[in-house]
Amino acid sequence: MKFTIITPCYNAEKYIGDNIKSVINNGYDNFEHIIVDDKSADESIERIMEFKDDRIKLIIHHHNLKQAIARNTAIKESTGDWIIPLDADDMMIPDAIHNRLARIKEYPDYECFYGYALKIKGNVSYEQAIQDMNKLDRHPSRLHSQGMCYKKTVFEKFGLYYDLPTKEDKELNYRLGIHDFSPFDKKILSRRVHNNLAFYRRHSESTHKIRVADKKGDKAIIKLFNKRIEQLKKEGITKENTPQL
Repeated sequence: MKFTIITPCYNAEKYIGDNIKSVINNGYDNFEHIIVDDKSADESIERIMEFKDDRIKLIIHHHNLKQAIARNTAIKESTGDWIIPLDADDMMIPDAIHNRLARIKEYPDYECFYGYALKIKGNVSYEQAIQDMNKLDRHPSRLHSQGMCYKKTVFEKFGLYYDLPTKEDKELNYRLGIHDFSPFDKKILSRRVHNNLAFYRRHSESTHKIRVADKKGDKAIIKLFNKRIEQLKKEGITKENTPQL
């Protein structure tokens, strides 16, 4: 069974090396790691190209199209049976793919599996995060984006990520009806993986920190998200509404 890890990358030269290292060292060989550089202005591309592994595939956007579209580029180019989102400043925990695979084999009719993400701060390295793993707190979200795993057919049936400035992962889970507060019926079967699956990094340059600091911008994003939910209700939520590249 093949897994595709999708990583949008924008000015992540500080973190992308550890991100790739965490995937390569995961202990499961049948994967591809598709990294989409979204017109970075730093040396992200140079850091990615330092890794000589045919399973790492770099795609370069010639315009900055933002995270949701970068994720979609990766999904469109994917050849795996399952899609695992992993942002450029985050990392996989060892055996994360094996732990997902065990649940997939246990529940072959399910199309989505989700697990926990541990919080790290600043420039913590991959090795340091593993060393401190038993001391780290879990992110409170049950459906944290770094802990998700979707069967590729989910995107074929229900569409790709919607082009929102943030919360595109939440919008997808609303659309699928698997989010606790989704107003829609469940469209797919989903199951928890009872393991920690990813390290979720919090730092001053993260999209989340910038957005939370800008209260006016945060309100605008929430307004866009709510407008999107109303749009989905009208459209029957089965149509793909993602802009084409």
